[in-house]
Amino acid sequence: MSLRSLSNALFGVVWTAGSSSLAIGAHYLTQDQKMVGHATALWARVLAKRWSMPVRVEGAEHLLEAQPCVIMSNHLSYADIVALFAALPLHPKFIAKRELRKVPFLGKLMQCGGHIFIDRTQRKQAIKAMAIAAAELRKGESILIFPEGTRGEGRSIGVLHSGGFRLAKQAGVAIVPVGIRGTERVLPRRGLSVQGAEVSVRIGAAIPASSVKSQTTQELMELVRDRFCELSGLPPAPPNPDHAGETLGA
Repeated sequence: MSLRSLSNALFGVVWTAGSSSLAIGAHYLTQDQKMVGHATALWARVLAKRWSMPVRVEGAEHLLEAQPCVIMSNHLSYADIVALFAALPLHPKFIAKRELRKVPFLGKLMQCGGHIFIDRTQRKQAIKAMAIAAAELRKGESILIFPEGTRGEGRSIGVLHSGGFRLAKQAGVAIVPVGIRGTERVLPRRGLSVQGAEVSVRIGAAIPASSVKSQTTQELMELVRDRFCELSGLPPAPPNPDHAGETLGA
């Protein structure tokens, strides 16, 4: 690990601890989740700048025209979270794997911001999390989800889980696909080094609520996977029999 990479990693820890502590304290005083959303966006933008990770955003107008909606993004790296919070023109609620809740400071900040943690290995908990997300959509909040469920290797788009698609159908809202490219170079899946690299966040045209309602879950999954490939420039991963019949989760 180079000195620059080590410095980036240490800055991420210190900045996350400091900024999260201030935002968490302010939340306890104000109970204002919107304030937490602004604080999270500031955390991400400062971190992206320090990491020499310029984020190029295309298609923000699609997202602004489609609220509330389910925002779906491909998943390459933990740096995706930084890129999305820095790039998106609104502050959606994020459906996150339960492991993020255990991350010091950041997990508590996300909890204060009303983000939703899901354990895909526990069916009852996953169903409850999706019910909470549906209630947020009905209140006018947008929801962000990684339907691949886990980080890829930066070479292809993996098989999608159906939970987010059923959520959009249940709530009767549009789906907005997002393609990310470049975060796998910033923070690789294996290792702790943080390297500077340009990141692309391309926001595609919304799949309107009427289409979400009329199409089957499988049709929507295939459509969104095609959009991910188009927006990120990555091909679909070859079929994996281990994922056959996957129906639950984020």
